[in-house]
Amino acid sequence: MDDKEVRADIQPSAAKADIAPAPLPKPPVQYSPDGRWFWNGTKWILAEAVVAANPGTCMVCGAAPARLVTFRSVLAFVVFGITTTKRGVYCRNCGISEFRMQMNRTLLLGWWGIIHFFVNIFAIITNLDSRSLLMRLGPPTNAPSATPLALGRPVFLRPGFLLSVGLPALVVIILISLPPPKPFPAADQALIGTCAQKSGTQWSAVDCSANHNGKVVSLASDSSGCSSQETPAKLDDGNYTCIDTSQ
Repeated sequence: MDDKEVRADIQPSAAKADIAPAPLPKPPVQYSPDGRWFWNGTKWILAEAVVAANPGTCMVCGAAPARLVTFRSVLAFVVFGITTTKRGVYCRNCGISEFRMQMNRTLLLGWWGIIHFFVNIFAIITNLDSRSLLMRLGPPTNAPSATPLALGRPVFLRPGFLLSVGLPALVVIILISLPPPKPFPAADQALIGTCAQKSGTQWSAVDCSANHNGKVVSLASDSSGCSSQETPAKLDDGNYTCIDTSQ
């Protein structure tokens, strides 16, 4: 290769770059995901300061009228769970948007715990009460540059509501569609109240005035149907008598 001076096809500019970098995106004019911080268009500030300074205006979009409400959501894991509380001043539109998000989350994730099942009911009641307060407000008057929260779909069209209503309905439908339990034959039912004598591993019916080892108190389709205080004895038709040996 000949020794030649290598030059770039495009000469760099001494004043500025040929392609300016894309501007960084600005955070939306609203709360941070955890609800603790608020972007005022220039920097993040504590949400509590916004609420204290503007008690009658929405802390999300600055609209009025607005009021202080509380929303809760529950995330349950069988024996423990997490309850999230978001308290702030909202106009009607932003508040309903927040209500729908929190209700969907708690309806979807709040039922799957022993204790938090009941905590979730309290969270739902709290959210519904806050919604009723917001609906009493008049239409919000927004500033020209305000960015209110999008309302989104109603709660009854979101997965949380569909799961909370659909799953119990499915269980009821399955229970209704199950065939009724097969009744015991009359001959088996006649054994209830009779006495039995045990010989080895076999039980035989005897008169209660004679020596006996127990009394038949109920019937079962399998041995597990008798209580722990009763002794199951299999009949010829495959059913079982449950014998109380204390009688």
